[in-house]
Amino acid sequence: MLFYLKEQNIELKQIKGIADKRENALKDMGIFSLYNLLMYIPKSYEDRTQLADIADIEKSCYAGVIIKVTSNAKISYLKNRKSVVKINAVSSGIKGSIVIYNASYSASRFAMDKEYYVYGWIEAIRQGFVITNPKSVFEYNDLSSALKIFAEYRIPQNINISQNTFRLIINNALSLCKNNICDLLTNEIKNELDIMDIRQAILCLHLPENKSDIIPARDRLAFDEVFSAILYLKQRKKEITGRKNNFIINDLIREKFTANLNYVLTEAQINAVNDIIFDMGKDAQVMNRLVQGDVGCGKTIVAFYALINASKNGYQSAFIAPTEMLAKQHFENIKKLTDIFNVKAVLLTSSSKDREEAKKALRQEEGIIAIGTHALFSGDIEYNNLALVITDEQHKFGVAQRARIANKGKNPHILMMSATPIPRTLSMALYANLDVSIIDQMPPERRPVLTYSTDYSNKKRLYKYIENKVKSAQQCYIVCAGIEPDEDENIFSLEQQYKELSKDLSGINIGYIHGKMSAQDKDNITNKFINNEISVLVATTVIEVGVDVANANLIVINNAERFGLSQLHQLRGRDGRGSAQGQCILLTDSKSEMAAKRIEILKNSSDGFEIAQQDLYLRGPGEMFGYRQHGMFNFKYADIYKNPELIYKANKAADMMCSDEKYSDTINKILNLFYLNQSDVIDN
Repeated sequence: MLFYLKEQNIELKQIKGIADKRENALKDMGIFSLYNLLMYIPKSYEDRTQLADIADIEKSCYAGVIIKVTSNAKISYLKNRKSVVKINAVSSGIKGSIVIYNASYSASRFAMDKEYYVYGWIEAIRQGFVITNPKSVFEYNDLSSALKIFAEYRIPQNINISQNTFRLIINNALSLCKNNICDLLTNEIKNELDIMDIRQAILCLHLPENKSDIIPARDRLAFDEVFSAILYLKQRKKEITGRKNNFIINDLIREKFTANLNYVLTEAQINAVNDIIFDMGKDAQVMNRLVQGDVGCGKTIVAFYALINASKNGYQSAFIAPTEMLAKQHFENIKKLTDIFNVKAVLLTSSSKDREEAKKALRQEEGIIAIGTHALFSGDIEYNNLALVITDEQHKFGVAQRARIANKGKNPHILMMSATPIPRTLSMALYANLDVSIIDQMPPERRPVLTYSTDYSNKKRLYKYIENKVKSAQQCYIVCAGIEPDEDENIFSLEQQYKELSKDLSGINIGYIHGKMSAQDKDNITNKFINNEISVLVATTVIEVGVDVANANLIVINNAERFGLSQLHQLRGRDGRGSAQGQCILLTDSKSEMAAKRIEILKNSSDGFEIAQQDLYLRGPGEMFGYRQHGMFNFKYADIYKNPELIYKANKAADMMCSDEKYSDTINKILNLFYLNQSDVIDN
């Protein structure tokens, strides 16, 4: 969090109520310092501000009442030697008792004929009431201390510290240091963005006076997390400034490139090309750009322009694909352009036949385009003058993998591509270190895939439909949520689907593919499907990032309720890549309202960005993209998926700080705190 303590040397033992034994218990809870203690945020709150009347309590519940003790406490013992303290009392004229187990010392807290405020589990019985193991007891004349909102902390069962004791420790810590808490955010930023002061936030979280204080206090913690991450990414982006590798931009290359395409680029593609041209021609810094767009929007041809441009400037470039089959398809496609421009391209994968020849060319020759998989950043690969690195489906590669290939060149331009649309607001946080180009138009010849849904009662009719498709020389994907049957999962598995289809469509060539197969087996099956030797391919989501098969115009997705909207959209993008109309059939027997909403959205929209926004809304944090598991976005307090306003504020604050030199010392302090908390993420 964005604060520091003026007095850095306050130890836990200096806080009243913490001796050696208790200090060790706190350390077992992960509390090693005063900062840790202050940031041990309550898990929940109990509102005890209302005084209840025992006469109004009909059902058992937690409540606070005034009682008068009518007998001395009696202590008895159970067979296991555990004590039972019983005190008779009266409240609002109704007789009852207080029962406390295994705490014989509590008997001394109650005096005959005195009034007390007692908060605890109250059970209404025929004879009156019973309050069992009260959570708090206050003398009547101290009622103001009792009627408050009480913080509840996450204390492990093996830790011998009660909630009351922990609250007392927190109170003592705040009394000791509340005037030493220094906010790293300036008043200018806090006032501009309506953000609570951190000192006030910490006090409100541990000692809230009103329920309404808690939300803005937690918002401050959430803001600090998101702001620190965005500030870190923006600083990373600034570090690129000064690293030069600018190309000469020749308009004749661009004109020749577009003239040799058998289609016209969309306006969005042209804008992306313009962005790349601008980046590559900069004097001050290298390109660090993400091209984001739907499946089939034409990202690859934009990347090919960048590759050709690098080669015509005499530099090497590397294009990394997530699979061998995709690398081979890209290589075959770019060869048509390299022949026109008289530049050399090599294919480099783990199974390339000409691997040694390709390695030699990369080591000795300039201007070569290398197309391949992760083999491009193998230790034995040396580049002569690598100046451009492109990663296709960038989320399939880790940060360390992308860094390894980039380190093989001297300040290379970086271009990343993603077919997973991210809502624009969210991308402000996830990609704050990148420039982003969005291709949000589809080529005019690419018709939207028609999407339908049905249940498994129509399966036989569907098989007949597939058979007719195959007879008309078309191909089909059938996607399954799992490979093998699972008794705990109500899914139609790949094995079951393949077996059933082989029986019902016995005259048709059917194949299957899944992630547990060897790379060679997957390539063999994919090649057969490309060459129409297989008419129906039963698959898992391994085809999500796959090669284009123009003849595949039908995709059937089993148990559609098992997939998120974005993944369903990504899968149907494998379909209809040719001139014929593509169709997607979603199979489900699910009656859930959520499944029905997803399917309805998919049937009515082909816009990946709109679908991503809906997916985000329906599925909630983390499920959609998995960024909860990704390093600096594994936030504790912030939910950037549900709170776009938080991203706007954090982004604006980061821009305010980065654009003004007077904040340079503050930025360094904030980033030092961020590095401290995120070192394992950044190192990876």
